[in-house]
Amino acid sequence: MKRFWRAVLPNLTIALILATGTVVILASFHPMMGFLEGLPFLVLSVATLLCSLAVCIVLYRQWRRRKTRRRTPPPELDGTSPDGVE
Repeated sequence: MKRFWRAVLPNLTIALILATGTVVILASFHPMMGFLEGLPFLVLSVATLLCSLAVCIVLYRQWRRRKTRRRTPPPELDGTSPDGVE
């Protein structure tokens, strides 16, 4: 299930951002229609915000995990230092 959300969440966020952009563009062409006023746009905005926040959290956690993995020094096989000086 974790892999599913990692695969779907970025694509869902992109789709929601494109839908929000489309509604904003439609509202600029037809301001009297009131596309930006009402519950559907509010739900779309909140869903976009939450998905974007979730993607940021997942990416930050992956970055922290990789950073801590890199910080551990590799084991020395022959007991000498990497620069050859004892």
